Amino acid sequence: VEYAAAAGLRLELTYFDQEIEDEIFFDLSGFSGYLQSLGTSASSGVEIAFEVPLNERWVILGNATYNDTENTEGLQRIRRPEQLGNLGVQFRSADQNLRMLANYRWSSDAVDEIFGVGRVPLDDYAVFDISGAYSFSETIEVYARLENAFDEDYQEVVGFNTPGRAGYGGVRIRF
Repeated sequence: VEYAAAAGLRLELTYFDQEIEDEIFFDLSGFSGYLQSLGTSASSGVEIAFEVPLNERWVILGNATYNDTENTEGLQRIRRPEQLGNLGVQFRSADQNLRMLANYRWSSDAVDEIFGVGRVPLDDYAVFDISGAYSFSETIEVYARLENAFDEDYQEVVGFNTPGRAGYGGVRIRF
């Protein structure tokens, strides 16, 4: 269900209910390649999304998902957090040349599996990202982004750290 107002307000509510038969996945724990989980796993839940313009230049946007999963053994599917979401603030200059976005994303209540050990909970985490771009003309734009601005230590897969704070920038040229 989606609602869009003339003033730019957008609200969205999505319900999902999915069954996966004989899921094929890559073994990130034992690196034995692609495996198949015989049987049916499921994922169901709800997602809300919104975009709220504060004025012509500022917009608050975000989404939140509740995801109830079950593997073929009736346990929570690995690496599928129960709650995840984003909350952002977007700015556009009056001439539309400068665009900036600050985004806070979080994930909670996920599990993983360690070969030979079993299931382990993954730590909840929250990450803050910032990006921006400035267009000098229709053909030249500079951009930059700072990911994981507060250098959060977290894992989405047990044993594999995610990148710390990282900055990127560049120039786009359109022909």
